[in-house]
Amino acid sequence: MQLTDGEGRGKSTLALLLAKAIDKDFKLEENVLYSSSPDEMRDKMINAKRYACIVGDESIKSLFKQNWAKSKYLTILFNVIRQENKCCILVLPRFTDLTEYFRNHRVYLQIKVLQRGRAVVFAYDDFSVKDPWRLDENYKNIRRKLNNKLPAFVDPDVFEAALMSCDNYLMMIDFPKMPDVMHEKYKELKNKYKLDDLGDDDKKESSSDKRYRQALMKSLLWLERDGYSMLSMAKELKISQSLLSRLLKKFKKEMEDKPNEFNIRLNKKKSIEEQVADEETLRGKFLDLAVGSLDKLDVALGKQEKSNVSK
Repeated sequence: MQLTDGEGRGKSTLALLLAKAIDKDFKLEENVLYSSSPDEMRDKMINAKRYACIVGDESIKSLFKQNWAKSKYLTILFNVIRQENKCCILVLPRFTDLTEYFRNHRVYLQIKVLQRGRAVVFAYDDFSVKDPWRLDENYKNIRRKLNNKLPAFVDPDVFEAALMSCDNYLMMIDFPKMPDVMHEKYKELKNKYKLDDLGDDDKKESSSDKRYRQALMKSLLWLERDGYSMLSMAKELKISQSLLSRLLKKFKKEMEDKPNEFNIRLNKKKSIEEQVADEETLRGKFLDLAVGSLDKLDVALGKQEKSNVSK
């Protein structure tokens, strides 16, 4: 379940009220993710009881950071809570902030807060061929109903009528404000965690993360040259095809700018993909692991580290 819209409209309020209604044992201390810390996410999501409800407040930021380690955590964690019938409510400004794969395979209800105390719910459409959320279709339909006017310049009832005309519209929700005691406790806990992500974007990539990313990307370049489609690789990584294409393009540029970091001597007569494919260390080992799972690749890199130390 995912809640969207601008700040100050009551997304967190609705998320917490829904969580309390879904899970009678819901606790702000145990069931709310206040930061994108992998440790907090793992502990709270895995340790939560079966059928529990978890609210991801600020942690949603990590879903669209291109950090392979955190992406791997998310994939594993959301698979675990799905298998244990746990409900997760994610709070973020825009629905499209989620990757295409994640919103199409891990989200089943989209809730858009229109104003404080009022929200609209859209359902996942299993029968849609292209987009189960009908984003483009709904956008065009709403613009047509509003005569191309912005929602802010039309009567709220007219805007709601346009939303209700969408094929995957489910219902409208009216919700009260958060109880004062709950609000104070929530603010206290949020302030406690708010510095966790401060400067996270400015942190240098760790050597292990860098080695992991480089090995994975070189494997993908090898596979790409060997005839694997972008679509098949994207499905294995559980990301969209367009995102994978951008990442590979960025990585090729990085290899051209810093060839020494990748132990590659640039040959102008060969493409980056051909030079990567010529590296014997990639043949076999990384090929098998890249088409297998990211976890196996991670383990292999760890074992490689140990063997280097022993030597």
